[in-house]
Amino acid sequence: MKKQKAFGLVEIIISLAVFGTAIIATMSLTVRSYVTVKNNELGDLANSIMISSSEYFKSPNAKTILPAAGTSGSFYFNLTSPININPGTQTVTNLSFNRQTQTSQKINTCDSGSAYKVAFTNTTGLPNNFILCNQVIIQPQADGSYMILSEVVFNTSKGLDQSELIGYRLP
Repeated sequence: MKKQKAFGLVEIIISLAVFGTAIIATMSLTVRSYVTVKNNELGDLANSIMISSSEYFKSPNAKTILPAAGTSGSFYFNLTSPININPGTQTVTNLSFNRQTQTSQKINTCDSGSAYKVAFTNTTGLPNNFILCNQVIIQPQADGSYMILSEVVFNTSKGLDQSELIGYRLP
């Protein structure tokens, strides 16, 4: 009788362990990549709102709510209208702002009770617990121009994230 070569039980168990480890590592990498992509999408959405807010105060539409040129101090504004945003294009339209009357400070946190919380009419593609706050600070300058600071604070899977953009409106 001739002996045939074959895999033994030990070899099969070792190969299954190596294969299982490779599958688990691949799945872990895939999940981490998905979370990173989702966090980046939320950051892009927040940045889109931040830029649109800054651009609004540079437009002729904002002339009626801007403080008088040469006024001293900082003036704080929040979005008043719900934003209908398409997560695919991230186009923000029909913005309206309200000047905060109480003394304010630059935001560094965001929760559901914040005066700067942004309301969304279309939450498709957004996580259920997604909260975004947008604050615009206007500082009139002596030469009649305005410094515009648009800031967003939003939550991701890693916690709160924050971005700001400084722009200017010339007289």
